[in-house]
Order: sequence, then structure tokens, then C-alpha cells
Amino acid sequence: MALTGSEAAVRPITDVAVLLSPRVSPSARASRSRLSQLLRAAGCVDPEWITVTAPDRPATAVSAAVAAGARLVLAAGGDGTVREAVEGAWGTSAVLGILPLGTANVLAHNLGIPRRLEEAIRVALLGRDRALDVGRTQNGLFLVAAGMGLDARMMSAFEARARHRIGLVAYVASALRHLADPAFEVAVKCDGGAPLHRLVAAALVGNVARLPLGIRLHPEALVDDGQLEVILIHPRGPAGWPRVAAALLGSPDRGAVERLPARRVEIRADSPQPMELDGDVAGWGTSLTAQVHPRAVLFRVPG
Repeated sequence: MALTGSEAAVRPITDVAVLLSPRVSPSARASRSRLSQLLRAAGCVDPEWITVTAPDRPATAVSAAVAAGARLVLAAGGDGTVREAVEGAWGTSAVLGILPLGTANVLAHNLGIPRRLEEAIRVALLGRDRALDVGRTQNGLFLVAAGMGLDARMMSAFEARARHRIGLVAYVASALRHLADPAFEVAVKCDGGAPLHRLVAAALVGNVARLPLGIRLHPEALVDDGQLEVILIHPRGPAGWPRVAAALLGSPDRGAVERLPARRVEIRADSPQPMELDGDVAGWGTSLTAQVHPRAVLFRVPG
């Protein structure tokens, strides 16, 4: 059960570990000393700071912290940092909290976690626990989306630290540069059914309803509904992109964006494509296989 504000004042919050993304610039807002002050003010006493040294992955360090007794892991960064924290806490009873310090913070946005750091810390320490679905691919797990094609090209155009510095403008600029890229053919199998053949600019497997800039990845998607959402984007040439934009912003037009529910999906492309997981580039390949793990990880959310 979550503590109330008065309870927290008399009962310090312990057994907390903090994963601070190395990608986040040490600004006044995101510095370790600033976070320490805010955590202490909220009742969190002496958290463990998870440090990552090459060649270790953040997930390895999170796993060690949980094994040493951390019961609440705070991911201070963007969606990639959250994914690493989940990877490290996978299969344990640890609860994850999000301190949204990344560029897009898509999962935090979909969970209603405040952007203001003081408020996000209060949610992470005193909110309620909610079990979320997790998708897993051959390249790793995801909480927001996995994709191949245009979306991955957008991510690969900017190194992660540059994306954080420039912000969402980086994604928009990259997308505009890639709108004329050639489409590719995919065969999509949902839950073992017959393959669907489509010519697409991008194929995504999503776990959330909304992306930044008002984009509705799948308006009816829930992060705990036990299924994934396949999104196939096929503009059929440069002139079709306005229809794609309209469909992603809420138009009922289904011709440019196709959405399919699935618990397991296999996507095979006719040529190697860049791939991404939660906004991070995940190499190139011709296949993307994803499966949902229903309500697999506990997150601290408002309420």
C-alpha cells in the first residue's frame, strides 16, 4: 500500500535505488545533487545510486542493486533508461518508478506521470502500483514500441545525446528527410494466422496509445490490456503522407494506417531494415518477432 504524505514524514522511505541515465546532461535540473535534494525532501533516505561502468549494461547494474535489496528502482532518464531498468528488474518483485528526464518520455506521458520533477518524485515514492504489459522481441524488451523502417531511420539520424539536446524538433526534422525513402514489403502474421502482405514505410508493434506531438499510435490501446498493437504505415507514395498524418492525429481514415491487435506478431521484410526499441536503434534485420508478457512488471503511477 502506498504511504500517505503524513506517513512518509515519520517513516523514511528506504530500499530505493536510482538509475540516472548517463545520456542526461548534468544540468541544474537533472544533476545527481539536485535529485538527491529532492528525494531527501520527499522522505527518501540514502538511496543507492546505480553506477554503470563499461562494458556493463545498465540492466546488469540494476539487477545487482535489486539482488542487494532494492525494492524500488527509480529510472531517471528517458524511455531507454526505463527499458534498461525493467530489463534489470525482470522476474523480481521490485517496483519501478519513472523520473522523466528524457526527450520524449512516452511511457511516463501515457501513465500520467508529471513532467515536473518534484511531482514525479512524489508519484514514484508515494503513488500506487500498477502492473504493466511488456513486449519482448529477439532484440530485447519494450514498453512503448518496437519498429522497423521509417521510425527507426528517424532514431538513427541523431545520436541519443544529440536528441536530448535538440529535443522533439530532432524527430520531426529527421522524419521530413525520410518521407521519400522507398517502401518495403512485409508479411505480417498475428497470433499464428495467415500472413498479410503489405507495402509499408514503417511497421511498428506498440504497447501505448499516444506518442508526442498528439500522435495517436492506437487510441484504444492500454498498457495493461494483455495485447500488443501492430501499426502498418503505407502512404503509397509521397502524396499519401498527409493521409498518414491525419490518421495518426485522429482521422477515421484507415487506408494509410492499419492497426491490428495481437498477442504475438511476426513481421518479415523483403529487405534489411533499421529497427528500434523504445526510441533506441536496435540494428538492422529482415524480421521482427514480438510477444506480450501481460502485467509483467509493477510501476508506480499516480493515484
